[in-house]
Amino acid sequence: MYKQIRALLILIIVALLFSSVSVAKAGALESNLKVYPQQTSTTISVPMTVECDKLSGKVLAEARKRNLCPSSSAGGVTPENIVVGNCGTAYLFASNMGGGIAQFNMGAASTQGAIVAVSYNTNWVNWNNNHTGSVSGTDYLFSTTWARTRLASTGAGYVTATMSGQATLYWGLICSLNYPSTSVDITN
Repeated sequence: MYKQIRALLILIIVALLFSSVSVAKAGALESNLKVYPQQTSTTISVPMTVECDKLSGKVLAEARKRNLCPSSSAGGVTPENIVVGNCGTAYLFASNMGGGIAQFNMGAASTQGAIVAVSYNTNWVNWNNNHTGSVSGTDYLFSTTWARTRLASTGAGYVTATMSGQATLYWGLICSLNYPSTSVDITN
């Protein structure tokens, strides 16, 4: 147990060191940018759910103790699958930046403890020019909230997007981001 905690702490420290470098670089870049959003879409928040089928051992036992995952009963077997639980929320919204650029704002908030990693993939479609693409990544943190802003060159037109992924909490719980979606008109 001590070795696992020590390894997790080392991982968190390394992630924080690397994230501070990225934040510093991003801050330097953003200080030279002036962003004027022209239109913002509606924010869609969805509940994050516990992915019980991906848990085992002590993490699954703790999730069952918190009534986030079903447990086997004496009278039969309960399926081990995704259960809508009290894991938090995830959101996605888009803004028109002009010049055929969409800005995607993504985030999650955990109600079950600090998030240590978020893997996300936001797929988008421009229905006017039939272009498709995605913005994706993995972020390491130690916070109950996560937020990320990414730009995509979608071209002008009506753009829809959906985010998938998962948030891993400090005690091993895995929460699905549950596909929030958004749409926005992008101009040249």
